[in-house]
Amino acid sequence: MPTAVALIPARQGSKRVPGKNVRMVNGHPMLAYTIAPALESGIFERVIVSTDSEDIAAIAQRYGAEVPFLRPAQFAGDTSPDIEWLEHLLRELKRQGRNWDCFSLLRPTSPFRSAEMIRRAWTLFTSQQGVD
Repeated sequence: MPTAVALIPARQGSKRVPGKNVRMVNGHPMLAYTIAPALESGIFERVIVSTDSEDIAAIAQRYGAEVPFLRPAQFAGDTSPDIEWLEHLLRELKRQGRNWDCFSLLRPTSPFRSAEMIRRAWTLFTSQQGVD
């Protein structure tokens, strides 16, 4: 079975909905509703949050995710494409000797994703031939 890491983007600078990743929903920050099912799914060796904010990093860690370093500002702008922060994060983790066969990008703005949904997606992904 391939190894996998969950990557959760949570930058602080949203203009349309300020603070959306840490807005409280039923007593918990929105971000927690992505971290918890990722951990509960049992699929991922690690759940890592990529953020440019010390406050978001502290919240992510409180809910069980890792934040190995803060995202540089050049990869945290309104128009920064995902590929930039993903490449930076994966390159830095590899430099630390941390590698996985694949990753899953889980956005904190989808708070109704369940651990079972993640497990179903993983089963479908791993049953395919020739998928990377």
